[in-house]
Amino acid sequence: MSSVTWIYGDDLFRVAEFIRVLPQRLKVETVDRLPDGASNEALIQSVLGVSLFGGIKLIVAKDPHCLTSPSSPESSRFIETTFTSIPKGHYLLLVSSKSVDGRTKGAQLLKKLSTVHELTSFKEWESGKVREWLVDRARSKGVAVSPEGVDLMIDTVGFETGGLDQLLNTLAVYAGDGAKIDVPTVMAVLGARSGSIFRLTEALRANAHSIVVNELVALADDGEDAVKILGIVASTIHQCLVTLEMMQQSKSFQDIGTVLERHPYSIQKGAPDLKKYHTVAGLSGVLVRLQSLDLAFKSGQLAEIGMIPLIAGVLK
Repeated sequence: MSSVTWIYGDDLFRVAEFIRVLPQRLKVETVDRLPDGASNEALIQSVLGVSLFGGIKLIVAKDPHCLTSPSSPESSRFIETTFTSIPKGHYLLLVSSKSVDGRTKGAQLLKKLSTVHELTSFKEWESGKVREWLVDRARSKGVAVSPEGVDLMIDTVGFETGGLDQLLNTLAVYAGDGAKIDVPTVMAVLGARSGSIFRLTEALRANAHSIVVNELVALADDGEDAVKILGIVASTIHQCLVTLEMMQQSKSFQDIGTVLERHPYSIQKGAPDLKKYHTVAGLSGVLVRLQSLDLAFKSGQLAEIGMIPLIAGVLK
């Protein structure tokens, strides 16, 4: 692999995922994330500084000046001299959030000196590529999805990879360890019946109580397992609580994603609603009461038949 990797494209989820997994793939010991739009001087200082560290280092630069102005003679000279001076065993990841004119001298040089990955949104005629991506994504999570289940997910959500990944996470929780996700599982979560696990978890994150109650009642009418619903509700509230606590500690979405084993993109996407509609104290209280319900059921003090109204009452 080249010491320099250049990624660009409008599929924000796949771009974020590439940035997330590259340090693990390269087995780097230090990641230096430069501020967006870093100057040539800041980038060269980071490159020159790799020799000061004992371990393998990865430098991540999003929209650095040399990429946003690749047609300038200064950028061309900088690319040619800097990117060939990276010490062996160290790496540089360049991220372009905007299109770059590939005809410029700087861009042509960069293509010669780097491994290039184009991560653009899937087009209407690329359904085969979407299916392949979704199957690989499920496999990376230790989940198996039937071909018919894959088709139903894509038919419902479309080609937006972030939405597909979020649905896949919900399906994995619903199905449980080792279970294969098939059409009935997808239909149950999406709400082909009157109730929807997917709508329930989204409403919980947005603190939309009336929708939460409606979905709980509908799921109960559909004959859904009340204990499973309690587990999904508690898991969702726990994720919201941990996310909000870490955000208040100024932790990055990357750090939060690592702790929760969720993609940073989906956490970032839901952050505004979380800050707007929830508090740490409120979520903590709800989680304690949900745990009490779980304990009461496991100890035989509470019958499953009466759990749904109690869950709804806790979430008021």
